[in-house]
Amino acid sequence: MAASKKKQDEKHLKILRELVSEPGNKKCAECQQRGPTYVDMTMGTFVCTTCSGLLRGINPPHRVKSITMTSFSPEEIEKMQNAGNEKNNRVYVGKWTEKRDPTPETMEDMKIKFFLQDKYERRRWYLEPGAEPPNRPPAGSNTPETKPLSQLLGNAAPKLVVESRTVAPTGTPPTSRGSLPGTPNLPAPPGVQRKGSTLAQPQVAAAPAPAAAPQQQSLLDLNEAFSAPASQPAQPFGGQPTPFGAAGTQPAGTLRPICFS
Repeated sequence: MAASKKKQDEKHLKILRELVSEPGNKKCAECQQRGPTYVDMTMGTFVCTTCSGLLRGINPPHRVKSITMTSFSPEEIEKMQNAGNEKNNRVYVGKWTEKRDPTPETMEDMKIKFFLQDKYERRRWYLEPGAEPPNRPPAGSNTPETKPLSQLLGNAAPKLVVESRTVAPTGTPPTSRGSLPGTPNLPAPPGVQRKGSTLAQPQVAAAPAPAAAPQQQSLLDLNEAFSAPASQPAQPFGGQPTPFGAAGTQPAGTLRPICFS
């Protein structure tokens, strides 16, 4: 009895290893990690170790078994042969698009958990079996499928060469074209003299020097002018000289003393 059970387990293990080596089952059905080591018996898919633990925590929990550490019944092996990752994803992520809903990273457990909840609990991308995905044209439609040009032409696709041109910045004066072979000499702009193959800058007349500012007379000069003795006024014909200090005879430029009583 034990020998037949062992023989049956070896047979089932061989079948599971053949199934997991198929192109559609080489990666985890949830996070696309290579080398699945567990089986999700609820969905009939092959998953990695991380996703196997997360699948047990969603509602309702999935029944997960190790490929090499547990035994399988003939009914479970038959279910796995009729299922697989591609068939499961065709239904539960049938409306999923990579641009709108990127695949979570394998090292971010929380994002993978949210992804599994959207996939199985909320059925966010669920598509009825047999229905056409919304991003694909229906069967018999005349709309051609969009493919990249490299895939259509293959190795015969021509290479596109883009020439780069240097554009002079705004405000850069144009250079003379007379020195280039085969180019005509262009007339010089008004006020500019041409010398050889380059444009000479117009000569600008020098501005006149500013007029010298008038010198201001200092206070010392004014004091000397007032303190200088004035010429004695002319005396009347035949008269006597007026004594110094009399009224009306004070020389110009002298200050009269002021007495405070």
